[in-house]
Amino acid sequence: MFCSFCLSSPQTEPNDLERLKKLPLSFSCAAVAPAGGFVVFFVCSRVGLTLISAVVFFCASFSSGLLAEQPIVTFRGKTSNLSTPNQPGSAPTLARLIAKCHRSGVSREATVKLGNSLHFPIRFAGESLPDRYGLRTFSEVSPVFRLPLADGSQSHLRTGLGAPLSCVRENRASTFQETLFPPEAVTFPVTAIAEWEGTPLNSALHVQLLCPLSHENAFIDGSSQPLAADFSTSWEILAERAEPLHRNRITEVMKARPSRTPKLYLMQPYHSDKEPLILIHGLIDTPLTWLDLSQQLWSDSVIRQQYQIWHYSYDTSAPALYAGRILQKQLREIRRKLDPSGGHDAMQSTTIIAHSMGGLVTRRLISRPGDKFWNRAFHRPIEKLDLTAEERDTLREAFFWEPETHIKRVIFIAVPHRGSDFADNPIGKLGRALVRPPREFSDFYRTISSKNPGAFTADYQHLANGELDSVHALSPRQPTLQILAELPLSHPVAVHSIIGDKGRPDPPEKRSDGIVPYWSSHLDFAISEKVIRANHGVFRAPEGAEEVLRILKSEKKFCEP
Repeated sequence: MFCSFCLSSPQTEPNDLERLKKLPLSFSCAAVAPAGGFVVFFVCSRVGLTLISAVVFFCASFSSGLLAEQPIVTFRGKTSNLSTPNQPGSAPTLARLIAKCHRSGVSREATVKLGNSLHFPIRFAGESLPDRYGLRTFSEVSPVFRLPLADGSQSHLRTGLGAPLSCVRENRASTFQETLFPPEAVTFPVTAIAEWEGTPLNSALHVQLLCPLSHENAFIDGSSQPLAADFSTSWEILAERAEPLHRNRITEVMKARPSRTPKLYLMQPYHSDKEPLILIHGLIDTPLTWLDLSQQLWSDSVIRQQYQIWHYSYDTSAPALYAGRILQKQLREIRRKLDPSGGHDAMQSTTIIAHSMGGLVTRRLISRPGDKFWNRAFHRPIEKLDLTAEERDTLREAFFWEPETHIKRVIFIAVPHRGSDFADNPIGKLGRALVRPPREFSDFYRTISSKNPGAFTADYQHLANGELDSVHALSPRQPTLQILAELPLSHPVAVHSIIGDKGRPDPPEKRSDGIVPYWSSHLDFAISEKVIRANHGVFRAPEGAEEVLRILKSEKKFCEP
């Protein structure tokens, strides 16, 4: 005979061995190990029924000495609702129960106490499957209660089975993907589904937390059924936490050192089979401008299954091509780390939605400038300048870039491709007096100019002096805009334009959204152009949002270079 030992707890009660000796021994070996409870291993002689050895280890939390107790969660809820936890009328009760378990510190298992006599185990699945999360994945879990709109409809909700939850994780940047989420929080839609192991209320309740951005349906009660979802709450949580960023967007452009560096953010967990949809805001704005449109995008099943939403946040005090250079570097780095082999379907194609100045940021990504910018800005070739190796590399990135050929579709919204007279009127001139380009940008070109007197042309003296800001760069007389507007596409791209028109009785060449004139937004080579009676924020108009969704669901028809 032999004996094995399992060391699972440092505590042993002194009388346990004597109590075990009195037990009837009609077996040769036994092992009892309830989860979180005690472990007993002993071997008995078949001949003399003599106890050879016994080792008993107890958890410190034992209340009875022999039986382990799960954490107990006392819950007040309608019992009948928990009998059918996934039904729409019962789901709020399930959501409240899960939130109570989270507040009680439950990780995987607990005992739910309903009233004085009814108890049942509840067990939470872990993160072993894609887009399924453990209860402790999140630092905050709460129910979602959204009232119907006045017309009886429900905004950005998907009807189905399960309990939508508000789930938030503090962003500690502990993984690479977490570093790609906004610093305010990691949050996205989550829906709970629950199934009884046997008879309802008399067996264990198994709970899974699923991301409805990936799960249109869930396997419930033996069949695949639509999964309920709320596509608004996570956006609203981020909007509330990022409100100071949006509130201070005007004062931020007046700082030479903005409080936040430019960053491309993932707004949902990365999916290797969904095309990135990058939203780029305009001048004196933040990604919060996309709040309503982002909710609409998630709420559309076709778009939800085809795309994953990313947002680019950048300092709009610098010229657009500077912001584009930072975006390009970050985009390449993210693609390299998320898909080292380059084989993901997601990385074969990218779509961009760009508003106003964001469209000029985007033009850099789909153009190949050659030496056009350099010859306009400098009297001498780059090889003839006094530069360090790092300065030379930076200038090459700024003037001789290569495009991002994976970008296959762009939706330009109210983009001043040829500038705006607004930059030269009294308000624009006041803006130019107040806006401060980033110190890093200004200091770099001042250094190049001081080391190379007379190298800059007269057209680019503002750049040489470190004084070229975003407002000045939007003037129709600015040479950079003139060159950028004439650059052909570097590769086939499906280009679409959405343009606002305030509806004044002006001739076509004088039409405007109040900021950008039609003659500046129009592109002869665009696959489609939609002019909508709206102001500069045309994408917020119902017709503007509908046009965005229509384009995203249409087949790509490319504009040739």
